[in-house]
Amino acid sequence: NTPTRKGYEFVGWSVEGVEGLSMDITIPQGSTENRQYTANWKATEYSLSYELNGGIVSPDNPAKYTIESEDITLTNPAKAGYTFDGWTGTSVDVTESKDVTILKGSTGNREYAANWTLNLYTISYDLDGGAVSSDNPTSYTVESADIKLTQPTKLGYAFAGWYTDPAFSQRYDFDTPVTQALTLYA
Repeated sequence: NTPTRKGYEFVGWSVEGVEGLSMDITIPQGSTENRQYTANWKATEYSLSYELNGGIVSPDNPAKYTIESEDITLTNPAKAGYTFDGWTGTSVDVTESKDVTILKGSTGNREYAANWTLNLYTISYDLDGGAVSSDNPTSYTVESADIKLTQPTKLGYAFAGWYTDPAFSQRYDFDTPVTQALTLYA
């Protein structure tokens, strides 16, 4: 009969003194000599699949493993404007885990999904004595629609622009994506 072994595929019997492997062995009726057969195995390859939900992983996590693979700890992904909450999927015993390791000796295909929380960033305004419209937002996310700021007003002054520093040396570039809290100086 064909033998079985967890995490391995049977590839044939070998017989001392006979070249090659055989899947089927028949001992003819009337045989009288001792015989020794050795089962030969190949480690089964299992797939690892990932749903990154818009994130990227560097270096890439492996796509395959076997029962003989050393421990595999998943590299966590990154996504601009989001915080990685953890993996869900095969053998993740908690809701989400940032520390997923596939231990040597594991078997079976596995699937993992990255989970994210949208980051909320604040916008602060240093108005140098002016006033700003309540239409100007105090927070945003990477999913927010384009924001068009209303210019602040200051009695006796013309608005000269938004800056990223209190010395007014770095004019704010509205075309640059922002993924952090922001303070604008008028």
